[in-house]
Formats: sequence, structure tokens, C-alpha cells
Amino acid sequence: MEIENSYEKKSMKSTLKKYEKYCLKHKSGKFAVYMIEICDLKFYNYIFGYEESYTLFQTILEKVRKKFQDKFYIFQFMDCRFVVVAEQLSRNDVYLIEKEIFDVFRRKFYVKNQKIVVHVKIGVSLYPDDSEDLFKVLRYSDIALSYAKENNKIEYEVFNKSMYDEILRKQRVISEIGSALSNKELILFYQPQVNLKNMEVYGFEALIRWNHPVRGILSPMYFIDIIEQNGMINDVGKFVIYEACRQLQEWHTSGYPNISMSINISESQINGQEFLNFVKYVLEKNGVETKFLIFEITERIVLGLNEEKLNLIKKLKDIGIRIFIDDFGTKYSNLDYLNALPVDGIKIDKCFIDRLEYSQKDLAITKNIISLAHELNLEVIAEGVEKQEQLKYLSNMRCGKVQGFIFQKPISSNEVDNFLKNFKV
Repeated sequence: MEIENSYEKKSMKSTLKKYEKYCLKHKSGKFAVYMIEICDLKFYNYIFGYEESYTLFQTILEKVRKKFQDKFYIFQFMDCRFVVVAEQLSRNDVYLIEKEIFDVFRRKFYVKNQKIVVHVKIGVSLYPDDSEDLFKVLRYSDIALSYAKENNKIEYEVFNKSMYDEILRKQRVISEIGSALSNKELILFYQPQVNLKNMEVYGFEALIRWNHPVRGILSPMYFIDIIEQNGMINDVGKFVIYEACRQLQEWHTSGYPNISMSINISESQINGQEFLNFVKYVLEKNGVETKFLIFEITERIVLGLNEEKLNLIKKLKDIGIRIFIDDFGTKYSNLDYLNALPVDGIKIDKCFIDRLEYSQKDLAITKNIISLAHELNLEVIAEGVEKQEQLKYLSNMRCGKVQGFIFQKPISSNEVDNFLKNFKV
């Protein structure tokens, strides 16, 4: 193993040396570095075997070299990637060369006489526009490639500084978030939910915040995707459920016995009996009645649930927890899951509420969602309500419950009592 690692290091070192040597010859001008990844190569490893997929890669590489002949410098970079270094006169030339590269992959490729389709993603960085450091330009093309891979709708991405700034931010979050839970920096804020029939607060949604020692209160948009990627979401999710239930019981015993609590549940949390046992433990520990507890699951997650996870949701409902579909309407074309899932309510996605005043299409969709909810005997909540005009539209459409800045932004638990005592519409 050590011998193999040593060989790989020498091979990469040699590759980078050749890259540097070539670029130094052309340093007086401008050039673009294209980092190209063959997305399906690992899949073909499994289907056809390593030897065949390696031969495929070499065939592709040879076709690219033949296409550009001696015009550009081309070399293999890692197992399923290669790099094209192309001299170019302007930023517009980047897209023309990119088109030529993609033309190669629209040709026919065969493995064991079987025709296959090859998909690639490309990241591009420019010298000296992005950097005068040759290796930074190479690294930046890799960063641009990672952004292209994250977006299914695009084939290539050209580097810009904001990408690097985002990488640095993510790295900083990863290094700091690990201790945030143990240091009690993660806290919950609560946003009130209002019943339009009697204009009373009937519940709150628990929302995670990071009370950063330097940057202050940070919203989940700053860190939630990162903790989902590094697996920390499960520990954070347990904290949210426990703390929200503890707080709910405190409100019940301090004069607000009918308040409910909504908690967002991520897909990775819905992981079988262990999750169900944890929820039961929290309920027993805090003495919470399940009829006051709502678990919100996004529509995107619901559409991807397998049978095992659907059964778990049914078990949660069996013990009395209500299940709501969050961000409802974003997958409006597919409503079959409402028959399969024991849903108690839906939350209309904020994007529809934002456009109620000037979009007839969104107005019609929102109206139909509310009508559908009524016909299916489901509760319906509109989230993200910020204006009186929006509230008026929703009231006329018989939307029973709303949530948004029009009543109150998310507040700390210390502020809830004062809010409830002084709440007026």
C-alpha cells in the first residue's frame, strides 16, 4: 500500500511538473485551464470492469487529443479527469473552446460492442485573470468543476472569486460547528402560527440558530447544508426535538396549555426504529402530549421516501404525532403521495405567497392547493406571509392558518411570553 501511494505521489508530482513547464512557456499570453470529469466512469467500472472502463477513458482522451492535435496541452489528471490547457485571446473564447470539447462527447462510444453515452462536467479557470499563480489556476478550475457537479442543469462552470470565498466559508463552518453543540451555541428560536378564524396564536415553529461567539446569531442558511453533508445533522436534529419538546412542556405548565409545536425533520433523521425510540424517550422524559406535536417534512423528501421510511412515518402518526408536508407546491405536478402518506396538513411554500399580488398563475395554484386541502380534510398553513395584501388574499381563499413576518419574526424563548401577552392583530 505504501508503495502504491508513493507511486501515485510521484505520478502526480510528475504531472504537475509537466503542467508547470508547459504553462511557463506560454506565460506571456493568456490561457484557460479546463478541468474535465467523466461523470459515468465509476458506474462503468461496476458494469464492465476496471480494465474496460480504463480503456474507455484512454479512448476518450485520445479522441480529445486528436480533435485538438497540437493546438492545446492535454493531460490525464486523477482517475476520471483530464485537463485541457488552451491559449485564448478573450473570455468569449472560453465558451467556443468549451463547445468544441463537448462536441467530442456527442460522438459514439462503445464498450464490449455496447453503445454508451458519456456525460462530462467542466470547470474553467483563466490565467492571469483569476490568478498569476499557475497552480492556483489549476485549483480554481477544480473548484469551478465542483460547482458544475452540484448543479444538474449545467454542464460547465467558469470560476469566479465568490466560489473560492464560499469554499473558505464552508471550511470555517466545518472547523467551528463541531464544537457548537457541546458549547451550547446552537439554540432555538420560535415563530408564531396564527389561526385566521379567531386571530389567535395556536402554535410555534421551532427554528435552529447558531449563536456564534464572534459573528452573533446565524440563520440555518449559513450552516445547515454543511451539517447535512458531514453527518452532524442527526445530532443537531436530536437536540432540536428534545429542546423543542422541553420548551413546549414549559409553556403548557406556565399558562399556555393549548400551544402546539412544529419541528422540521430531515431525511437522514428518518432512519428506523432508533429514531422512533428516541422520539418516544423525549416525549416520556418531558411529559409532552403528542397531539400538540407536529413533524414537518419537505415535499422533496417525501417524494423520495422508501417503504421503510414511509412505515416509520406511519408509526409516528400512530403514537399521535401529526405529520405536515412543508414547502408544499414545489412539486405540484405530482400529488399521488398524498394517498400513500398519512398526512395531517400541508404548508404552502413561500414562493407562491410572495407572488400572490401580481401573478395570476400563483394565485390560481394557491387557491387550488387550499381547495385540495379542504377536500382531503387536511389542515393548511401559508408560510412566509409578510404583507396585508397577502393576508387578505389568503383569508378570502379560506386559508385557515398563517405564519410569517406579518405577525412576528422568529424570537427567542425568553420573548415568547411577552409576545403572547401583547399579541394583537
